[in-house]
Amino acid sequence: MRGLGLVLYGVEGIGKTTLALEFPKPLAIINIRETGYDDLKDVGKVPPNTIPLICSNWEDVLVAVKACQQKTLVIDSLSGLQEYLIKYVTKTVYAGNYAAFKSFYNGLRQDCPVQMMELIDLFEFKRAQGTHIVLIAHRKTESEPNSDGPDIMVQTLFGDIGITGPVMKWAQAVLFMTGKKNVDIVTESSGRGDNVKVLEGKSIGTPTRLMYTSFSGAHAAKNKLELPPLVIMGKSATESYNNFIKALPEMVQKNMGVVK
Repeated sequence: MRGLGLVLYGVEGIGKTTLALEFPKPLAIINIRETGYDDLKDVGKVPPNTIPLICSNWEDVLVAVKACQQKTLVIDSLSGLQEYLIKYVTKTVYAGNYAAFKSFYNGLRQDCPVQMMELIDLFEFKRAQGTHIVLIAHRKTESEPNSDGPDIMVQTLFGDIGITGPVMKWAQAVLFMTGKKNVDIVTESSGRGDNVKVLEGKSIGTPTRLMYTSFSGAHAAKNKLELPPLVIMGKSATESYNNFIKALPEMVQKNMGVVK
């Protein structure tokens, strides 16, 4: 059975790490300059037998991925990987000269993608062995050119395109996680019946957490798993994971061992 290759990204605190830790066990996590895992551990929300892999640099990451024997490998986060990769390329290709690395974007746009593909090749090697790879990323807002009118502001992976580009190309699915306010009290509307539209209102309670699986004018996403365009995440990490699994095609669920 081939493992899944996923990227989870979205707004801060939406539950990316808690969702990732719900994937099949035993599970290992490479935590790079992020507090999500430690914060969850402090409050007792890390699943039993989760193995933290300590990586201090790019070389450590490559070794850890290659040696991983767990069912799921989580890497938190892409921005941490980028930091390690930039330091590695500056040291090995530019003899520590960061100014030369930045010159004409040679480092980021030429050398970093080459090294990133080495990591992605390891991802594919582990997936062929049945390991699920879950990469967590932050989000950024950037302007998307629009030939039909004004440019559009889009949510996408945080990082340079020389690093995020290979990741987007590799992943089976890039999932954008966010929250939508529930309008419980409508103060102004237009239209009638099925055509009614809420113009103004008041939100009460916790926003609904959503997972977008397909690209739109507002966010980047990718879907090669035949997921529906939108998955309701629910109120807990377990519910979010179960809803994601149920949204997968039956063949994928069978390969993961969740249905017979």
